[in-house]
Amino acid sequence: MKTSCEIIKDILPLYCDEVCSEETRKLVEEHIGDCPSCAALLEKLRTDCHIIDTQDQLKETDVFKKASEKWKKSIWRAFYKGAVAVATIVVLVIAGRYGFCEVNFIHATPELVDTISYEIEGDPNNIAVVLKTNDGYSNGTIVSEMDKDGNVYLSIVRPIIKEKNRDGDNLQILYTANIENMTAVYYGTPKDNKLLWDNNSDLPEITYKEIAKLHENTPIHE
Repeated sequence: MKTSCEIIKDILPLYCDEVCSEETRKLVEEHIGDCPSCAALLEKLRTDCHIIDTQDQLKETDVFKKASEKWKKSIWRAFYKGAVAVATIVVLVIAGRYGFCEVNFIHATPELVDTISYEIEGDPNNIAVVLKTNDGYSNGTIVSEMDKDGNVYLSIVRPIIKEKNRDGDNLQILYTANIENMTAVYYGTPKDNKLLWDNNSDLPEITYKEIAKLHENTPIHE
């Protein structure tokens, strides 16, 4: 008995998707072998299924492509952020090391500095002051500041991280100044200082030759 076209048309989608039983597959194939109409319908179904499959594949490909692009962007973004973070850390470390080890802004208090003041022989308008630290640290430099009354304040400034001299030597600085327009010279700050010279000072004399000898191993400031 020949199976009707209506039944075959109902099961053609299952046959096209290859989800029917072996018996149903044989039944369809026997029918379409003798029925051009159902055979044409099957061909149309196969074409439609192929188009749908192709569109699905394109959609899946597009989804994967977008996901891949997004992933690549996220990787580059993470890499960029990481690179910026590393660069920032390096800059902060270098800046921190420079600030703590190189920038002088910590004042050595008067009790940490021994001082000797001299009047330069034959030149009473000039004095020489030797400043020497007594705490075993060898780095630092001298700064000076004059107030409106003509008082000059000298001070040795150091970085936060000081350098301990291995030989036990201390920092020694020779300071020379013309005192014609000065009222007094102090070591320290206006609030914490000791007098180095004023108009009533009676200082021992030192020659320029002796100053030159001191200068050989001593930074000189004027």
